[in-house]
Amino acid sequence: MLATGPVVDNLERVFKQDLALSGDASAIPSPAADRTVEVLTTHPGEFIRAAALAAIAAAQHSIDIEMFVLSDRLVLEALVSAARRGVRLRVLLDPTQPQNAAAFGLLAPAGAAVRFYRQAADELLHAKLGIFDAGITLFGSCNWSRSGFTRNHELDLLVREPWLALTFLSRIEQDWAASPP
Repeated sequence: MLATGPVVDNLERVFKQDLALSGDASAIPSPAADRTVEVLTTHPGEFIRAAALAAIAAAQHSIDIEMFVLSDRLVLEALVSAARRGVRLRVLLDPTQPQNAAAFGLLAPAGAAVRFYRQAADELLHAKLGIFDAGITLFGSCNWSRSGFTRNHELDLLVREPWLALTFLSRIEQDWAASPP
C-alpha cells in the first residue's frame, strides 16, 4: 500500500514529536484533517485505547482480532459486551503469551470464537490487528494491553477503507483456518 495525502503529514508530525523528545527543536505541525486514516499514538495520551474502545462499541456485525497480547481489562470488558449484544467476535491469539489464556477464558464463555494461533517452528503471532464490521481496520505496533496502551511508545493507524479491511480479513481467514479449535 502506498500512503499519500494527509496521512503522510500526520505520520511526519508523529516523527517530529519523537525528535522533539530527543532534543530536536523543529516545529511540530498541526494535525492534518483526514477522515480516512487516523494516526494514533500512546504518548502523549491514550489515543489507541480510545480508538479501540470506540470501534468495539460502534461495531454492529463483526469484530475480527489477531493479537500478540490481549489483556487490557477495559478492552476485554468491551469485547464481552459486544459479543453479548450479538456482534460476531472472532479472536486469534498468540499461544506463547500467558496473559492470553485469561482473555480466552473471558471471551469464549461470552460467545466469542477464540483460538490460539498454530505456530510453525518458533514463529510468533506478532500481529496487532482489529477489524470492525469488515470496514474499519486498527493496526500497528500496540498490543491491547495496559502497558501497550499506557506505558509503551506505540503508533497505530485507524483506517476507514473497506478494501483494506478485506485485504487483512483474507489473511485472518488463512491464519484462522490453520489454527484448529
